[in-house]
Amino acid sequence: MYKYYNVGDPERALSNSEYNRIRKFGQDYFGEYAGYAQEYLFADRQML
Repeated sequence: MYKYYNVGDPERALSNSEYNRIRKFGQDYFGEYAGYAQEYLFADRQML
């Protein structure tokens, strides 16, 4: 999420509140397509 949307901090471990903030951003931004977006973001990360 940080790489493409500047959400979260890759230098820090995720706290519960930070995880929820990123999750809410994804749900709000992608709406009903959030699950598809998660799959694409995960697949892209696996290619690194």
